Amino acid sequence: MIDSQIHASLAGFPPEQIEELVIAYEPVWAIGTGKVATPEQANDVHHQIRKLLVKLFGPKGADIRILYGGSVKPDNAVDLMSQPDIDGALVGGASLDARAFFDIIEAARPKRDTNMINIAIYVLLGINLLVCILLTLLVLMQKPRSEGLGAAFGGNFTDSLLALKHPMFSPKEPSGWVGSLWP
Repeated sequence: MIDSQIHASLAGFPPEQIEELVIAYEPVWAIGTGKVATPEQANDVHHQIRKLLVKLFGPKGADIRILYGGSVKPDNAVDLMSQPDIDGALVGGASLDARAFFDIIEAARPKRDTNMINIAIYVLLGINLLVCILLTLLVLMQKPRSEGLGAAFGGNFTDSLLALKHPMFSPKEPSGWVGSLWP
């Protein structure tokens, strides 16, 4: 029955407009009843529809969005929309309740892998730290030893602020740690 409905509905549909096509499926027994198909049942029908769309339109048929309608509610939206062939929901009565509708919208959002995001943030912070250290070393290597370490960062004020007058930090002290970095 679904195949014949799809064939009849799409007869003469211009293939160049396929990117704009959205199909909604709602089981006839679910209309206005409050009953909902299981996620697996709904996905099976969506898969059948998708195969037919590929047969009708070629590979581009696989990209046509297929929505599930039929008593979509916040408590079943996540399970329904996590199915591979269900691309979204056609929400009826639940759209009249703002909180319920918002929860359904949240269920449709792709889930972010927060663990990967945290790893990426730490990697970027580490790279940023390395860049800061390298830039500091480049600034230090640009100033001659005779000008003093503070001159690299703004003069005597920097020497005083950082207590760089100590013999360990003196650029004239070849055994100091700065001596090995500073030409």
